Amino acid sequence: MVLLGNILLGIAALLLLVFTFETFGKSAPGGDAGVGWAWTIILYYLATFVCLALVAGIIGAQGGFAWVSTSGSGARFLWVAGGLLVALLGSMFAGFREGGPILFWLGNFLPATIQLLLIIGLGILLNGGTAYRLPLLVAAGLGAVPCGLLLSMSLKIKAERYVAAAKSIGQPDQNDLRMIGEIERHDVSKNISNLLIFTDYNKATWVREPALAKLKSRPDWQQELARGLQDRWAPEVFTFLAGNAVDDKSLFAEPLHAGILMQAELIREKIGEAYQQHHLYSGQFLWETERVLKTLEQFEGNGQDYRREMQALRAAFDAPCKTQKPDFVCLKDLDKWLKKH
Repeated sequence: MVLLGNILLGIAALLLLVFTFETFGKSAPGGDAGVGWAWTIILYYLATFVCLALVAGIIGAQGGFAWVSTSGSGARFLWVAGGLLVALLGSMFAGFREGGPILFWLGNFLPATIQLLLIIGLGILLNGGTAYRLPLLVAAGLGAVPCGLLLSMSLKIKAERYVAAAKSIGQPDQNDLRMIGEIERHDVSKNISNLLIFTDYNKATWVREPALAKLKSRPDWQQELARGLQDRWAPEVFTFLAGNAVDDKSLFAEPLHAGILMQAELIREKIGEAYQQHHLYSGQFLWETERVLKTLEQFEGNGQDYRREMQALRAAFDAPCKTQKPDFVCLKDLDKWLKKH
């Protein structure tokens, strides 16, 4: 077994020579070559770990690690395995020469130093020597340096991200700024349909309020919304009505009948146009039906009965289709409304 252990140490030493020759003073190349470089280093360290772990196993079987722990063989195994792993991981991290100038500088000598100390320390133990502790302890300590540096850098990056996220709360993000720009450029005198999406109840205040102000700058905005319920942009009108109050609810009482039927027709068309299974999905039409239902909540008690139109909306999902239809999630809410009314 000692002979096998020495052979394995010889292989580890040979791997170290090749690795040092191929990587000393070099940085990782870019592009696909960089990926190959990384995999080469990983495979090298995997082979080295296998060799040294087998040697450590031989030493352990001979009782060579009795000095490591007095808490039993289980604790001794964890200490030896952990020390070896920390040493080799630290050596590998330094070998990548990534993570800042300190790790790049350490990468010039630390990988070879750690592995050489491991080979020497394990070699002494394997062959019955007495000066066994220092090389292995130094190797583990040196390996902990890159591991600690990378851990601290990782924690720092995460902390910076959390701080940035906290600072951004209550402030528009890039997408919000884009929408605000669209609102500012929108000519409300020409149409209001493209503006209504920004008035949805789930939009941020700094998006929703400018959109509402721009919409209401048009004197006939309510009449235009009522007219839109009878047109193909009825879904956009429902988007507005679902979360925003109007000055004259009576103006919308009758047009809501036409709006619900228009929404039903648009859903029927969409289902009829589908000819492949991926054209339809279970969450489809959830937005549209939810806005219709929330609008009817807003106009509850206006003296109108919308049950016939809601039945037509429900029937739209039974439209003929060239592919298999999924179980639409929104039907649960539609059926619940029809059962209640």
